Amino acid sequence: MGGILSLAGCMVMLPVFYIGGIVWCRPSFEKDENKARKPLRSPAEIIALTAAEIVLAALWWKMGGVSILEKDFLMAYLMLAVLLVLCFTDYWEHIVPNKVLLLVLPVWFVITGTYAMADMDVFRRELPYILLGLVFCLICFGFSFLLSRGSMGAGDVKLALVMGLVLTGHYIAGPVLYGSIISAVYSIIMLLRKKLARTDKIPFVPFLYMGLLVSYITR
Repeated sequence: MGGILSLAGCMVMLPVFYIGGIVWCRPSFEKDENKARKPLRSPAEIIALTAAEIVLAALWWKMGGVSILEKDFLMAYLMLAVLLVLCFTDYWEHIVPNKVLLLVLPVWFVITGTYAMADMDVFRRELPYILLGLVFCLICFGFSFLLSRGSMGAGDVKLALVMGLVLTGHYIAGPVLYGSIISAVYSIIMLLRKKLARTDKIPFVPFLYMGLLVSYITR
């Protein structure tokens, strides 16, 4: 019962984190309609949040009803909350605010440091996978950034590095792979329907967010 109540608390806090994140990022917005936008008033936001809540519960169940203080669950929750916010800053404004990414780093450090102090052997075994996550994202997104000639923003690369750090080499491949596939399918469909030109830029974070949801479900 305690585990279920803790999960319920996490689910209740998810929209709170989202609203707080959007309000915090709003000064970075340039479009007037987005500066005046109130969180959770659009169907897209409601759908994205509902999907996050469902996937979070499914992930908790697939992990065997673990304590919410279990490291893998905490990291998964952190990335879900962050990508939920950045999904819409990128969709509305094509920006990935640095201050959000910089906030993730001390949170990651505190969580990782706490578990390292509790069991340094576990941390030493986990360190290669942390580095692997960083290197994987640096190679994939670094090359994509160079080859895209401006189509991919630097914010996407920085977000990918943060994702690699948080999700580590254990779990980062799924969100990147699924997000890229969904993005490619969407782009092909829109090109065939002539709703999109080859030179048009599309926000990539929403696809990373969808890839994250898929990876959590299939984890």
